[in-house]
Parts: sequence; C-alpha cells; structure tokens
Amino acid sequence: MSRPAFRFQLADTAWDERLEQVAAEPVPGTIRVAYEHRPGFLASLSVLGDDCQVVVGHHGEHIDGLGVRSTRRQYLDGEPRRLGYLGGLRIRPSSRSTIGLARGYAFLRQLHEQDPVPGYLTTVIAGNTAARAILESGRAGLPAYRDCGTYTTYVLAGKNAPLPPGIRPAGPADIEAVFALLCEAGRRRQGFPVLAPEELGTPRLRGLGITDFLLAERDGILLGCLAGWDQTGFRQHRVTGYAGALRWLRPLLNPFLAAGGYPRLPPPGTALASLQAALLAVPGDNPQVAADLIRGLRARTARENRHHLCLGLHERDPLAAALRPFPAVRYEARLYAVAWEGADDFARRFQPPHIPYLELGML
Repeated sequence: MSRPAFRFQLADTAWDERLEQVAAEPVPGTIRVAYEHRPGFLASLSVLGDDCQVVVGHHGEHIDGLGVRSTRRQYLDGEPRRLGYLGGLRIRPSSRSTIGLARGYAFLRQLHEQDPVPGYLTTVIAGNTAARAILESGRAGLPAYRDCGTYTTYVLAGKNAPLPPGIRPAGPADIEAVFALLCEAGRRRQGFPVLAPEELGTPRLRGLGITDFLLAERDGILLGCLAGWDQTGFRQHRVTGYAGALRWLRPLLNPFLAAGGYPRLPPPGTALASLQAALLAVPGDNPQVAADLIRGLRARTARENRHHLCLGLHERDPLAAALRPFPAVRYEARLYAVAWEGADDFARRFQPPHIPYLELGML
C-alpha cells in the first residue's frame, strides 16, 4: 500500500491529541526534556499572541512535523506594531528533506500573504550550526534570515532571603502604574509586548495576576517591575533522562551545584516546577534595580520550593548586567529577523544600536 501524499494544513482541535504526542517527544541533548501542555496543545498557545496558527506537515494521520506562526502587538521604533514570531518547530528525522522544507515554507508564505506583517522574529539554538546554515542559505524558497545577536536564557536557583530594601509585591491598586511602567520601558525595546491592564485574567496572560509582580520603589517613585509567571498550569517541562556521563554523575554533582548556588539536576521523570521571570521593565535601565527585583523572585522561587527561575535577555540589553552576580546556567540562542520582502530594513531595527527584547514566557 502506497504512503499517503505529504501535505501541509492548519491544525484544529481534531489534531490536539496528536500534536501533544509530537510536542511531548523528548528533545535530544545531554538533558532530555519533554514539553507537556494542559488542557491541550492548542489551548496552551494563547500566551504566544493574539493569533496563533499551527502548521502541520503530515502523511495521512501521521504527523511528520509542526511549526507555529503567531502574531502580536509589539513595540517597534517606539510605536505599537503587529509583528510575527515563528517557533515550536518540530520535524521528525525521517521527514527532514529539502523538498519537505520548501513545501512547508511555501505554505507558510501563503499564510503570511493572507495576513501580512512587517516581519517575524525567531530563535535557533546557537550550537545548532546545521539548522542555522540551512536557514541562512535562502534555499528552498525560504525567507531571508538575518542574524541579530545572542539571546540568552538564564536558569537560576532559588535562594531563601528577605525581599531586598525597596522591593515589594504589587497589589490591585498598582495595576495602572505597573502597565504604565511596561509601556514606558517597552518603548525603548524592539519587540517588547504591548499589553493592557484588562488582559490580566484572560488567556492572553494565562496564570498571571497583578500580585505576581514585584515593584522597585524609592521615595514613593516606582523604578521598575518584574513578574514571576507560573505557567506550569498549562505548559510544563519534564526531564525524561540524561545522556552520557550525566546519567551516573548527576547525584554526585548535585551537592556541588547546590553549594555553588546553581539549580540541581532533578531525577528522570521530574516535572519541573519552574517560574518565569517575565516583563522586566526598568525605565532607567539601572542594573542594580533589576538585580534587586531578581533577588526578590529568587526568594519566591525558594519559598515555593520550585526547581528554578528562568529569565531571557538579549546580549545588548543593558539589564543583562544585572545577571552577573548570580550563579546561573546559560542557554544561548541566535535571534533572527525573518522576512520575505524588505528583510534588510526589518532586520536593521533589531541590530546595533537597537535593543531587542523577547518575552521568554511568550515563546
């Protein structure tokens, strides 16, 4: 019996269970991690943007790969603009081919032409040189991928400590002030999400409330804010195993990691109770203010017995200096600006001297 023709389409809820199975397949690496979604794969994507499209490549009922195109309002040159993000790419090894890639991007371009945006952002693991070479080649009808620098995810352990002086939790009376901070600081970043107070409690900011924000305050003036976003209720990482020497070194390493202030390596099968450090906004770009906010979230991480705290920043962000005092595991990716037309002009907005921003909790 011949294999059904390979084709692409947008996924609907009928695909949800199969999408979850593909997404939950462990990602190869030294630490093998599976991604789980609740109450379902499609519902969990609401935080990615105002509109999310899941592209499925399949032979009949068998999913060969998937990718997500999302759009949302972000600041660009100080003004709200609707931009895109490309993420969630998963391709099974048996389906990796130039022809399949070309057909997938042809389908993606149709979606773009039906709903155009100035361009897209995406990240690729820095060490994945093979994927980066293909994407940068422009072959197979791919859009232009322009490298815009390093985006680093910092993974920190919690630390039992009181809140630093001048740091306090936000309350209901602070809603307008917090969103004014996000607007003021966001306009100075390329790609910072445009958000409104009424989005709290909606699927757009699922699981995030005003009391999840910490505020930096001095003499009654707010200097910055940072949210601790618990996303484990709708998407979660599970460690399924370790490769190489880590399989037997892990128990021996953990005491040394803990002594150095680094996150421990949990046993296989552990669902990670992590916290996202989200929406870092310090209008004055003072790294000390940002560091105090991070210390406050580390204290919450420890108090709630969470495995770790995650924060993502671009290398050109002045607030990245706030991470220097903290022991952290760093995962580096390359940020790309992607476009079919006007790629150089779009990419220029994310290259020096501009400061790009990607919200880790919305990727």
